[in-house]
Amino acid sequence: MSNSTNKILEYLGDSPRQPEIADDVYSPNQYRAFGFVRKPVSNEPMIRFIKLNGVQKSLAYSHLYDIDFDPRTGITIDFTQHIVEIKGRGLLQGFERMSAHRVIFVAEADRPTAVLVPEGEPVITGLEIKSKYTL
Repeated sequence: MSNSTNKILEYLGDSPRQPEIADDVYSPNQYRAFGFVRKPVSNEPMIRFIKLNGVQKSLAYSHLYDIDFDPRTGITIDFTQHIVEIKGRGLLQGFERMSAHRVIFVAEADRPTAVLVPEGEPVITGLEIKSKYTL
């Protein structure tokens, strides 16, 4: 591409260079608290929760009942059969996009990674998924 084409694309917010890792792809090698849908219209069926120990669980957005955000305590998500509690800092954007069904994954960070995440960037320091029904 010519240099003038690159400048036009950058002006329009569409840089020809791809980011290191797309917003909607999880990589354990480069921490991000939330993965966001990049498509202009989203109908994501599930949200994937990734625990620090590698355990993952996907829950259907269609079973989402309620989401609460408190900057002091974090995000609480009420699904039909599960309660998900997310602790950390900088969680407001994740809450807003989750409310619009635009979050693809939520990933918990280990302590050293959480310390390295720049101030102002979201980091999840606690992720708990509880079943409402014990067998």
